Amino acid sequence: MALLSDGRVSADTAVSHNAGRLPGELTRALLRGYEEILVSEVLAVKKALGPQHETDLVKALEKIG
Repeated sequence: MALLSDGRVSADTAVSHNAGRLPGELTRALLRGYEEILVSEVLAVKKALGPQHETDLVKALEKIG
């Protein structure tokens, strides 16, 4: 995985396409990694734009799952 300069996360194509076939512990580790990145980005939004933007972002994320 890599965090791109525009804030998007880029995952290796092989990992992305085969995530469902990975052993359970490895899948959980990948998900924890994605969660850490997401939390970091939410905190960055809060720090840069304020708590209302953080709230709006969290609500939008909840809508998409």
